[in-house]
Amino acid sequence: MPFSLQALLNRIYASRVLRDSGVIFIGRWVNLALSILTSALVARALGLEQTGLVTLAMASVSIVVQFIDVRTSEALIRFMGNALAREERDEALSYFHIGLVVDVVVAALALLVVLLIVPPILNGYADRDRLLPLFSIYVLTTPFTILQNTFEAAFTIYRRFRLQTLLDIGMAVLSLIVLVALSASGMEAVVWGYVLVAIVNLVVTGGVSLGLLRQGLRGAKGTGYRERLRQFMPFAMHTSLMGSIKAAAVHFDALLLGGLRGPADVALFDKARSALSLLSLPVSPVSSVIYPMMNEAWAKGDPARLRYLIRRFMVFSLVVGLAGAAAFFIAADWLVVLIYGTEFAAASGLLRIMLIGIVLELVMGWVRTVAMVAGRPQLVTYTGLTAIIGRYVATVPLIGALGAAGAAIGYNIGAGLSVLLNAVFVLPRLNIWGQTPKRKDASGAEHSSALSGKSNS
Repeated sequence: MPFSLQALLNRIYASRVLRDSGVIFIGRWVNLALSILTSALVARALGLEQTGLVTLAMASVSIVVQFIDVRTSEALIRFMGNALAREERDEALSYFHIGLVVDVVVAALALLVVLLIVPPILNGYADRDRLLPLFSIYVLTTPFTILQNTFEAAFTIYRRFRLQTLLDIGMAVLSLIVLVALSASGMEAVVWGYVLVAIVNLVVTGGVSLGLLRQGLRGAKGTGYRERLRQFMPFAMHTSLMGSIKAAAVHFDALLLGGLRGPADVALFDKARSALSLLSLPVSPVSSVIYPMMNEAWAKGDPARLRYLIRRFMVFSLVVGLAGAAAFFIAADWLVVLIYGTEFAAASGLLRIMLIGIVLELVMGWVRTVAMVAGRPQLVTYTGLTAIIGRYVATVPLIGALGAAGAAIGYNIGAGLSVLLNAVFVLPRLNIWGQTPKRKDASGAEHSSALSGKSNS
């Protein structure tokens, strides 16, 4: 059969996954390009040491905020999406109200905790006189960062990926303009720029998402808050714990490097990890699109659809991961120098080391998603926590001996442990490929036949 480009394009357009993933993919390429350009221009203006100090000050706040953050967006996608799939609009509105209240409480708590525990820690650093003023500015982003969660969930729940992409690009352009303009005035001005962008981002995202919710839930009335809060919180705590641990681990590397080696190692490791994000860019849009689809398949009792989505995701991420890793291994030196300048050239070696870990994470990233839609996020919480502990038991001495290279090796150790533990502990309990797995509905009750026919919801 002769090859037909038109037929191929029609097939791609007819696929919701490919169509929506393509929109997010293009948007994230634009966002990443703008982010890297911003990072490169700011880094060149500040230099290696000052860039490391800004990164360290931001990490000192972010590690606490992201650990405390309940990450209501994931729970909202699961519970609101499940309710809307069953056309239970009152229930969906109730979950949104719960998520918003939880985030307000958590934002206040996080700000208090950061102010109490971070300054004494920074006092132990050799550069504390320069770090503390930067910290005192960046801490103002705390409530805006956390409250962003609730409103961002609406775009995924209603699958308004194009709208979210446009907003993200707009915020990336604003960040570029503000941060680059302020970088000429020094470190403190740059950190004030991050605060301004965080405020504008919340105002714009919140306003647009509230419009979506008013349109989709017009006439709905929240009910049964106490019972739904009891359903919402255990799920949110487990999903947030794992997400928080992984997010905090990103910043923990910076704190360890800053304490054991110095700001230069912090800057090198941060830029290597930033460049590495290029490799995950083609896969992350697919993850965003597939999550609500997996959730819908689970709610409707469609095991064939769920397994189909998993297989397609694994094949796609494996191909993209291996091809990208090969390209990065060859071009790492040129890529780092081109983006950040010769002062950051040593980051290319760190980038090559971490290619192993990023490919493992890309290919097996679906396990956590399936655990969440199955209502069993505690499984990946256990394995993730164990992997993180194992990673840093190995990383601390490695950083002491090898500096930033030790942190890069530790990243690979953590990724390998996570994949191994998920394979031997999580997957047998989800039983996706064997008998029909048990599903927990919104009330927490298990249904062994939920995916074998009609939904029991």
